Amino acid sequence: MKTRKQQTKNNKRAGFLLKFEILRHDGPARLGRLVLEDLELLTPCMVEHTPRGARLVDLEKGVEIPLVRGKPPEQGFLLADTPTIPYTQTPLTPRLVNLYEEKLSSLTNHKNLGVHLPILEDSKKMCLLLQACKNVKPLLVVLSNIQQVYNKPRKLVSTLTTIRKHLGPGVLVYTPLTPPHLIPLLLYLSVDLVDNLEVGIASSKGLWIHPLRDETEPEPPTCGCQACTLGTSSPHQHNQIITKNLLIYAREMISKGQLRDLVEQWSTHSERVYTSLRAADMEQKEFLEGYTSPRKNVRIFCVSTHSLTRPEVTTWHNRVLSRYTPNKEFPLLLILPCTKKKPYSTSKTHRTLNKIL
Repeated sequence: MKTRKQQTKNNKRAGFLLKFEILRHDGPARLGRLVLEDLELLTPCMVEHTPRGARLVDLEKGVEIPLVRGKPPEQGFLLADTPTIPYTQTPLTPRLVNLYEEKLSSLTNHKNLGVHLPILEDSKKMCLLLQACKNVKPLLVVLSNIQQVYNKPRKLVSTLTTIRKHLGPGVLVYTPLTPPHLIPLLLYLSVDLVDNLEVGIASSKGLWIHPLRDETEPEPPTCGCQACTLGTSSPHQHNQIITKNLLIYAREMISKGQLRDLVEQWSTHSERVYTSLRAADMEQKEFLEGYTSPRKNVRIFCVSTHSLTRPEVTTWHNRVLSRYTPNKEFPLLLILPCTKKKPYSTSKTHRTLNKIL
């Protein structure tokens, strides 16, 4: 039960706008700040679902902002009740699109608006919904049936990049039923909010989430999480800790400009991450390069074949090809390999080449 002091504090917040600002980009991934008067929550963050409702939680600071459905909130997001549209099978008729648009247009004057955005198999029809969604300028977009494309890497990548292209950087994107092993990849593709629903489902079945691989196990895996180390772990404790630690670690890697390294590392353990990252590099090259500076003051670790197709490398490669002009007198560029002996000029290979040249 709320005290009078708490109620007064909440009433003071009523009507305040949630403000979102981007603090740092690491490729398409971003660190952001969500502010509601005296509350400040850093993103990416977790959406925790409890019997009392859903709330955005900063796992490091413990700050919470609620999601409220169907009515203006005292504080937090207004999550609009929009029509549910299946991913496949049901045709998207003009009437259904109009119904979706009408519902959204009735919410244009609401503050702190969050809307459900269904993912459709037909990309052209998906663009119609994106335009309807864009017109109401939401602060939060919930991809309500995104779980249907988690197993379709190319569709997952194209969907997330298309949404970001249409709605712009000022919109928070939330992917429900987030598989824990996909968290680094989703953040890399510009997702801001993930949740603990998938973790709760696995825990209710007595399954343990593997800390590295894309699988669950009926027996406790070899794990160094706090609960497992103490020998008092249950599936619920283990799964929650693994997921929270992964999100915190991924956010730390964004702050260091090294999230791409984490995603590449994760791709060696998960076929879905591997295929999704390849699809992003091959089919969404312009999108990735648009968010990635080729002059990052961060060492690049080549941990997989994906390291050769990352945006920083391909941009540098293309610039060398397009900008390098060979000397007319010496139209040959000779790149010498590293040698074990230092300095290079004293090595046998370099001395031999110098004599010839």
